[in-house]
Amino acid sequence: MKKVLVAALHWGLGHATRCVPIIECLKENGFEVIIASDGSALNLLKAAFPELKAVELPPYRITYRSENMFLNVARMLPGILSAVREENKVTRRLVKEYGIDVIISDNRYGCYSPECTNIFVTHQVNIQTGNALSDLIIRNFNKARIGRFDQLWIPDVEGDSSLSGILSHHFGKITVPVSYTGILSRFKKCTEYRRQGVLVILSGPEPQRTIFEELVMKQSVQLDGQVTVVRGQVSGEITKSIKSNITVYNYADGILLNELVCSSAVVVARSGYSTLMDLAVTGSKALLVPTPGQSEQIYLAKQLGEQGVFEFQEQKNLDLQTGIARAMDRKKPDISAENRLNELVKLLLKQ
Repeated sequence: MKKVLVAALHWGLGHATRCVPIIECLKENGFEVIIASDGSALNLLKAAFPELKAVELPPYRITYRSENMFLNVARMLPGILSAVREENKVTRRLVKEYGIDVIISDNRYGCYSPECTNIFVTHQVNIQTGNALSDLIIRNFNKARIGRFDQLWIPDVEGDSSLSGILSHHFGKITVPVSYTGILSRFKKCTEYRRQGVLVILSGPEPQRTIFEELVMKQSVQLDGQVTVVRGQVSGEITKSIKSNITVYNYADGILLNELVCSSAVVVARSGYSTLMDLAVTGSKALLVPTPGQSEQIYLAKQLGEQGVFEFQEQKNLDLQTGIARAMDRKKPDISAENRLNELVKLLLKQ
């Protein structure tokens, strides 16, 4: 039985949630899996797989104090590089301690070892910062770091039906083999659900998550019909409270959140890539509100808005009533849910 370390970045919950189908596929193919992350991302994976060994990695401490992505990156970079060095030390120790054969690292640059097959998972090869000079510097840094791994897995489909657009296409030369896994989501397709009401999913780094929550709660009381809010605070038991027309969950596990998404007429959420993959699988209509200062989310929201897939609003101009009405008028999204993950995992068995 081969042992696999699956390490997810704690940058919101998206990296952890898209690791769920990877872990499920590994288990189905007979791998022994060890999960690794930090903060609420680790809590989510532990809740999803309580039977698996879980280890804590050094935190990257991602925050968004400014709406300028260049300034955010410049401020956080020294701390991130320090965390990368520390997590590489931890990873090498884990490899020896548990006899790990394969490492699958979702955007954790330090999770690799010369003694393993190392796979890096990302949809951001062409990282977006909103500044041409910093784009060039960070993309070259990104490619160099990816080059320390043995393979690159991109959670998207290749070509015109791509969900991530320029982020994972036309990126020039990469020194390791590249495979597109297809859409990775822990969600199942929606069947036999009556779609009604609005679901708001809060996620992402602070302080913007809390700012978004305050805006949503203030405007939700003015909406007609039922509003369900999932706060994305993964800790302890799932709690539920009801006030006026608003039902609030502190968080929802994969099964509950899948049901909430499938039973809602419109989803209001960040335009994080993992959220978009979930919406693609469930065929949900959505109002996207990207995290201020997160250029990748802004790019994705604008691109999919221009393609007529989802409605898009900036957080500073949030108008739930108007945005939800416009989202309802959109056609049901039709995005390819092609998946090659099982094929790629089976290849690992032969290595």
